[in-house]
Amino acid sequence: MKFYITFCLLFLLTTVKADDLTFKVTNTVKGGSNGSIELGISGGASPYLVSWTGPNGFTSKMEDIDNLAAGTYTITVTDNYCGTASSSVIVKDFITGMDELRAEHVIVFPNPVLTEVQLSVPDAFRNYQLRVVNALGELMLEKNNITLSSLTIDVGNFRSGISFIEIIKEDKVIRKKIAKH
Repeated sequence: MKFYITFCLLFLLTTVKADDLTFKVTNTVKGGSNGSIELGISGGASPYLVSWTGPNGFTSKMEDIDNLAAGTYTITVTDNYCGTASSSVIVKDFITGMDELRAEHVIVFPNPVLTEVQLSVPDAFRNYQLRVVNALGELMLEKNNITLSSLTIDVGNFRSGISFIEIIKEDKVIRKKIAKH
């Protein structure tokens, strides 16, 4: 008579979504390296493994990073059960006021988009209104008094085609085009 020992491994997979990551960005002075990014993680299961990359070969395994030059910093967070999330954060040369804010300071990615688009605005740009309108000018989404510098916008229910994200503050409007597949 033979006995066989059988066992089964059960893997619980969790997912840390990009919208589970929040960022507080402090921009750097023009030409300097004193910017910082504070990371907040609200999803998945700890402990988390954090990996940052950035301009000029920058890498870090710390959650919060500082002494940063202007540029794009990409983070990958892996939770205890191998769920991962990635996002990009922009550290800009310090912007002192609305007069200096231009469309290139507002980052929208990925573009084209399937379900979610990330919006990144300078830290100095607070309490703004967000609108998404389609190519026909129909209002698809509206949010007021936004204080976040990084925001995830769910466009999964939008029709395929061209839409526009509008950032509105006082009498200034920044418009970014997105393509929905």
